[in-house]
Amino acid sequence: KKGSGDIGASAVELAWPYSDFEGEKNYKKRPTDKFKKFYETLSNRDGDSNAKGGKSCDYFVHTVLVYAGLEKNDDFPWGNVSKIVEHVEMSDNWQEIHMSDSRNLDEYQDGDLIVFFCNKTNTKCDFNDGQSPGANHVAILVEIDGKKYTAQASYATYYGVVKGTGNITGNLGPSDAYFDYTRVFRHK
Repeated sequence: KKGSGDIGASAVELAWPYSDFEGEKNYKKRPTDKFKKFYETLSNRDGDSNAKGGKSCDYFVHTVLVYAGLEKNDDFPWGNVSKIVEHVEMSDNWQEIHMSDSRNLDEYQDGDLIVFFCNKTNTKCDFNDGQSPGANHVAILVEIDGKKYTAQASYATYYGVVKGTGNITGNLGPSDAYFDYTRVFRHK
């Protein structure tokens, strides 16, 4: 909720619901009205038309964290997932969570930032857009009625939506990207 400090609830509030992911697929066409209305109040929205419209993982996460009141628009980066990693690594407000098994959903908490990395060791990390090795995607773990999901957007592909956890557990659907490893950051 706006200004609540609750990352998971804010992500769910700004994203399309899981029912849309499974059903009508509006998340591929436009952002939710609530996301768009808040997003348009933010300054420094650099980037191309996809990013400027919120159709990008880093722009979605940025907007959620500012909406939740945990980050300031001018302080938290967007436009580059690697810059998000640098920010949370250096911030006193975030801590990296070292998990014994990053594919075990029991170790995740509502509101965790999940950063996905490619080393180019996995040929499926070569996306059609030719992205480079390093931090290539960011999502937010959300919990709804005791079940875990991810809230995420994808550059030039879709707006914020609540979807499954396949890109964490390795049970990937045909439209999901493959990543070599993840790092998890939790707000203190």
